[in-house]
Amino acid sequence: MRKGNMALLAYDLSPEGTATFRKTLVDYAPEDGPDGMVVDAEGNLWVAVRDETQKGVHVYTPEGEELAYVETPDKPTNVAFGRGKTSKTLYITAENCLYSIQTTKEGYHLPQK
Repeated sequence: MRKGNMALLAYDLSPEGTATFRKTLVDYAPEDGPDGMVVDAEGNLWVAVRDETQKGVHVYTPEGEELAYVETPDKPTNVAFGRGKTSKTLYITAENCLYSIQTTKEGYHLPQK
């Protein structure tokens, strides 16, 4: 079975929403790559990575430099920060589990109308 592109990609977006300048930030091939991801208030990416050899949440700068790694017992599928008082809590879904960890970073959320 052929896997798709196992990479974390970045694009520049115009004000109209047109994507240009595709860049590979992290290439996971030939292992499994990223699944869900979320951004903190500083612009860092928190990425659920299903690679059996490094399963967990990897934290990257916008330039693709790895800042941190949180190992999980199961392959993670998605990540999200809480809101309000829990805005520094990272929730991680993984196969049949839900984990939460306290971070030092505030999660980014679009402003509410």
